[in-house]
Amino acid sequence: MASKLEIAKAQFALDLLRTASKGDESCFLSPVSISVALAMTYAGAAGNTKLQMNQVMFNGAKSDKEVHASFRALVSKLSEAKNGYEMTTANK
Repeated sequence: MASKLEIAKAQFALDLLRTASKGDESCFLSPVSISVALAMTYAGAAGNTKLQMNQVMFNGAKSDKEVHASFRALVSKLSEAKNGYEMTTANK
């Protein structure tokens, strides 16, 4: 069963795709890449900004440790070579 944080991350990605797909123009984006970049921004945020990011992106996650562990696991999983293929991200 997915955790509250995992569900919030998936919902954020779906909302991002829905918003980007409105209109007549084509759009290509990576919700994973955007989420990881925003998670890095979250790590450096403080005060009201950090609180708002937590509420919007992570559904009020209990701790920074929980958020960081979740993204660390995601990036690690995506980086695993599978069937001869490997994915590398540039958000570092």
